[in-house]
Amino acid sequence: MKKSEKIEASARNKPAKPERKRKPAKLRAWEKDYPDYKLWDSQRWAWEFLRRNTDFIGDCKSIKGRNSSQQEQAICDKYGISFFKHYSEIDGPFPEFINKVINSWRNEDEKERKVEINLKHGQMLILFNVYQTLETSFELRAQIKSATEALEKYRDNLIESLEKSPGADEQPPKRRSSSPMHYLRHLKVIDSRNEDVPVPWADIAKLVFNEKIKVDEKIKGRELTNIEITQKYYKTLVASLEKPKDYRSIAINTLKVGLGRRLWENKLHKKKLNAKLERLKTLKAAKAASLNEEAAQATKPNQN
Repeated sequence: MKKSEKIEASARNKPAKPERKRKPAKLRAWEKDYPDYKLWDSQRWAWEFLRRNTDFIGDCKSIKGRNSSQQEQAICDKYGISFFKHYSEIDGPFPEFINKVINSWRNEDEKERKVEINLKHGQMLILFNVYQTLETSFELRAQIKSATEALEKYRDNLIESLEKSPGADEQPPKRRSSSPMHYLRHLKVIDSRNEDVPVPWADIAKLVFNEKIKVDEKIKGRELTNIEITQKYYKTLVASLEKPKDYRSIAINTLKVGLGRRLWENKLHKKKLNAKLERLKTLKAAKAASLNEEAAQATKPNQN
């Protein structure tokens, strides 16, 4: 046996090494301020940013007098949340976000009013003739029914186009930059700057970008000064302070990804199910052929 063949044979005979299980990453010290953040869904993340929104905080503080329930409902409508919750309340339950996607324009003048609208993909414009409904409510119900049918048909077309999108079989939709750690860094920056004595930018960067700073220091062969750290991460840190204004997009974007992922999973499930049915069909045909062959052998006359 040649030497190369011996090496190949010994390699084949060696037992396979067990796969190493990755150890869960240790919590950073500052992560312990948000102990259950890995369990938060998109609705909870959106709420955490909303309760840090300065406009929302101001509206909560402005609630006074006997008509507090009306003021609370107005806040719910303004920010699109399912029920009112004060920004200072930490414990659940937490409100869900209602996607306000309907805009309306009306003309109360006798003259025609020109409206220019740019429709994005997934949007649909429906024109109601309210004037025709003044004599009878039947006309209003008929228009609403027609609009509902048109919306449902367009929705079905969108779902069908997603299912038929090229490459949808191979892999699920890629998630956007919306990992728990990505959002958590934003919260830490906001909370650090909102303290009674704001934490310096360099100290915040050392917390949330500790690993990156260590890499930079290793490359330079020395410790970075606070000025260097601030100059490098200042724009990124300041951008976090604007994140509470995007609370709605956090929920909406994740829901979009969720829809695409569900469609992909359904398609993959159908593909596996069809493959299983084909295998059963093949086995059934083979069994039927075997039974037919046995029956044919049994019916042959005995040559003896």
